Amino acid sequence: MSTLLQLKNVNSFYGEAHILHNLSLEINSGEVVSLLGRNGVGKTTTLKTIMGMVKVDGDVIFNEGNISGVPANIIAKKGIGYVPEERRIFPSLTVKENLLVGVYQKGEWGLREIYELFPVLEKRQNSMGTMLSGGEQQMLAIARCLMTNPKLILLDEPCEGLAPVIVQELERAIAKLKDKHVTILLAEQSLRLSKTLANRHYILSKGEVCFEGNSNELFSDEAVLVKYLGVS
Repeated sequence: MSTLLQLKNVNSFYGEAHILHNLSLEINSGEVVSLLGRNGVGKTTTLKTIMGMVKVDGDVIFNEGNISGVPANIIAKKGIGYVPEERRIFPSLTVKENLLVGVYQKGEWGLREIYELFPVLEKRQNSMGTMLSGGEQQMLAIARCLMTNPKLILLDEPCEGLAPVIVQELERAIAKLKDKHVTILLAEQSLRLSKTLANRHYILSKGEVCFEGNSNELFSDEAVLVKYLGVS
């Protein structure tokens, strides 16, 4: 597999606040990588750093080009899709209109493929964003991202606060994306979800990478699980 994304000694800031400290990671084309850690350790900041939404020092290499300091709209056009935790769908547009907003280049994903992945969105295609449940909004946010036909998807806590039945549906959908070799960086707190979906894992603590490895390496290291994730 070829390397699609690399962060090399990246430092990120909100004003004078130094959040990420010499952070390095890489994602290969076609794999799902999880970004784990407690609240406040820098997971969301890492995604925003890749997306060009925070001040950054260091190198962010995507598809062999340095995108550090590049505006977010240009990064999106280069092929990175971002699904923030707060979803940010357009409440005054219908489901179908929300999906069509994301179309600016042709590719594998169109309305037919989206409706196959999320059948509920076809049933609700004429419903306004304000009429959707939290789970439906999350599906719509992921679907709208797919409509841009990205090379890499950044998913921030996609199952946070959702009912177990919705989590199962989203998990199935993300597993289907994995089967299609869609490249995903998944910021997540759920170890079960990460173990099920991800090929490799990074754990953050205080804005630094404190562990990287595959599932066998992570789940056999009780000291790491206890120290950085509070589980055993």
